[in-house]
Amino acid sequence: MTREPVRIGLVGCGVISGAYLRNLKADPAVDVVACADIDEERARARAEEFSVPRVLGVRDLIEDPSVEVVLNLTWPKTHAELNLAALERGKHVFTEKPLAISVEDGRRTLDEAERRNLRVGCAPDTILGDGAQTARKLLDAGEIGTAIGAGAWYLLRHPARWHPAPQFLYEEGAGPLMDIGPYLVTTLVSLLGPVRRVAGSSRIVSSEMTIGQGPNAGTVFPVHVPTWSAALIDFESGATAQLATTWETSGEGLPNVQIWGSTGVIWVTDPNGFGETARIRRADDGEPEEIEASHRNARAGGNQRGLGLREMARAIREDRPHRLQGELAYHVLEVMTSIEQSSSEGRHIPIQSTCQRPEPMPEEM
Repeated sequence: MTREPVRIGLVGCGVISGAYLRNLKADPAVDVVACADIDEERARARAEEFSVPRVLGVRDLIEDPSVEVVLNLTWPKTHAELNLAALERGKHVFTEKPLAISVEDGRRTLDEAERRNLRVGCAPDTILGDGAQTARKLLDAGEIGTAIGAGAWYLLRHPARWHPAPQFLYEEGAGPLMDIGPYLVTTLVSLLGPVRRVAGSSRIVSSEMTIGQGPNAGTVFPVHVPTWSAALIDFESGATAQLATTWETSGEGLPNVQIWGSTGVIWVTDPNGFGETARIRRADDGEPEEIEASHRNARAGGNQRGLGLREMARAIREDRPHRLQGELAYHVLEVMTSIEQSSSEGRHIPIQSTCQRPEPMPEEM
C-alpha cells in the first residue's frame, strides 16, 4: 500500500544539513517541504541546491500547517527552545544531538511531547546503520558469550582546524563529551542497555582556539567547556565501560568501540559513521574475523544522516513506535551531564532515568 510521505520542515542549514537533505530527498517516505535558517541566504542556497520548494523564517516554518515533523539541525544551545516551540504547535520533532544541554530542558521536551501525543526522535542515527546493526546481531546471538565490559574512545584533533565557524562547538552544551560523546554513549546503551552510575574526570586543556580555515581564519576565541573527558560507566546489566573523548590529541591505533565478552571480542564500526562491516574474535587465541554487514539500510554507504528520521517517518505512517525514542536520548544526556557532575563533585553519580534498547533494524527498510 502506498502511503503519503511525511512532510518535513528543516531548521538549520549549516554544514550537516547537506548530508540530511541528500538522503531525505532520495527517500519517497519523506518530503522536505521547507527549510529555514537565521541566515536567510544560507537557507536559500540549500533550498536551491536540493530543490526544496519553500524558504521560510524559523517561526513561520514551525507554525506552517503543511509541516508534520520539524528537523532541528541548529546549535545545541537552541535545541530545547525550538523543539518545545514545534511541539507546542503540534509538530513531531527529530533533532540533532544532544536532545538538550540540560536534563531539565530534556525532561521538559519529553513531557511536552507526551502531553500532546507527539513524537521526539534524536540523533545519532548511526546506531541504525548496517555495521552497528551487524555488531548488535552478533552480540544478541551470544557470539562472544556474556558481555562483561567495553571500551569507547574518540581522541581527535580540534575541529577549529577545519570548521569554518567552530565557536559553538566550544560553548555550553558542546565540547567533545557533548558533541562526539553521544555517538559513543548511544552505541554503548544500544548494545549493553541502560546505565546505572558513572564516574568521570574532565578539564579544559586549551583555554583558547584559533580558526584554521575559511573566511574567519586566524580568529581567536575562548574555550568554555572541557576539552578532555574520561569516565567509567556501570550498566544495569553488570557490564562496565571505559570512555574517553577529547579534541586535544589523536588516538592512533585505538578502535572507537570494543565490546568484551566472556568468550570473545566485537569491534564495532566507527559510531560516527554507518559502516558496512564488524569484526569479531571468538576465542582468546583466535584471529579477528571481518563480518560483512547483515543489513542493507544505508543504501549507498557513506554518510547516511537522516536514517533515523526516515525510520521515524515510516513508524508514523505505520502507527508503531520509532526506534530513536526521546527517552533514549534523554538517558544519554543524563549520562553525559552526570560525567561532568562527577568530575566536579568527585563521586559516583547514580543515573535516575532508564530506557529501552532500540529494537533491531530490519535487514532492509
